[in-house]
Amino acid sequence: MAIDRWDNPRFREIHAALGSRAEYRQMNVYDLSPARLGRFDVVLFLGVLYHLKHPLLALERVCSVTMGFAAVESFALTERFLPGMQVEERPLLQYFERDGLGGQFDNWFAPTPKVLVSMCRTAGFARAELLGVHDYGAAVACYRKWVGQASWPVPLSQQPDRPGGLSHLIAAVHAENFGINFRSTEDEYIQCQVEAPAVLTPDNIQAEVGPFGAAPVSVVKSAEGLWLCTLKLPPGLEAGWHGVRVRSEDSAWSNTLQIAVDIPQQATAIEIASACDGIDWTPRQFSLAHRHLSLWLRGLPENADRANVIVSSAGPSPTRHSVTFVGPLDAESLRQVNVHADARITPGRYRIQAEFGGAHSPEFEIEAIP
Repeated sequence: MAIDRWDNPRFREIHAALGSRAEYRQMNVYDLSPARLGRFDVVLFLGVLYHLKHPLLALERVCSVTMGFAAVESFALTERFLPGMQVEERPLLQYFERDGLGGQFDNWFAPTPKVLVSMCRTAGFARAELLGVHDYGAAVACYRKWVGQASWPVPLSQQPDRPGGLSHLIAAVHAENFGINFRSTEDEYIQCQVEAPAVLTPDNIQAEVGPFGAAPVSVVKSAEGLWLCTLKLPPGLEAGWHGVRVRSEDSAWSNTLQIAVDIPQQATAIEIASACDGIDWTPRQFSLAHRHLSLWLRGLPENADRANVIVSSAGPSPTRHSVTFVGPLDAESLRQVNVHADARITPGRYRIQAEFGGAHSPEFEIEAIP
């Protein structure tokens, strides 16, 4: 398949002369998506990037339809254009408001080769390797998988729980709302919370989400001693559940945790089966000394999380409380939901209600005590 934003007669002439079977479509690069075009083992993106006002968005769209390898070539700021400036050491992206690049109005950006490589990683490619630099540009080999990455999914029997060099993946959650639901149409990021004995950096840790590798954009250590590894949700994921796992450069893969991508957040009916103090477990009450309340809900689907389950106090002025935890389904088909009560709650009896995906539970009475 080949695309161009205009009907190029040169392409049609060559297509006819060669008897080519390539399908030709007139479309914009920003409209690339797996839903419209499918996915391809090899994608060529040559001499286009510097003509675009939104180069990172275009690279993300290219990444979304790439299953294996993409070749990216662009005009670049080489020593020819920045003599004596040590181009390889400077992460520059030059912008041309008018026709300052070659006298053409549609030449908008010129990256240094180093920036071109980093833009490819930022767009969602697991690996980006500079193939070469010539007088007017640079070429980058972009890969969706890590070296030696196996086909997904890997059977659970082959996934080590405690691999050497990397202890355990504690959580894989949305970097902003800490839930497990993601939208493939948005620029969203996963926070992996990793227990590891070694020092981790963006250069020595690799992540895998479903069938694709993902390069970290940030790795920091939390106050609790966990490594927080943030990575872009890989473009082009299909709707459904996807496993997330990590490894360091000298370790096997960690255990696998699941995230939900483009799964509808719906419930038929939900119910608060019981509620108690979140610290001492006293039924039907909680202390305002700590404001922790635990509920057990029936009817929540698997992709219910702390970002999409709502708990509020009923009344003329409903008060929404902070959901801090949503547990897995237990033997009685209930899920634990922990809540931190709003600071406006004072001693007294309250009717609380849970909401998920448009479904509301019946009200449940509980007492707040000093």
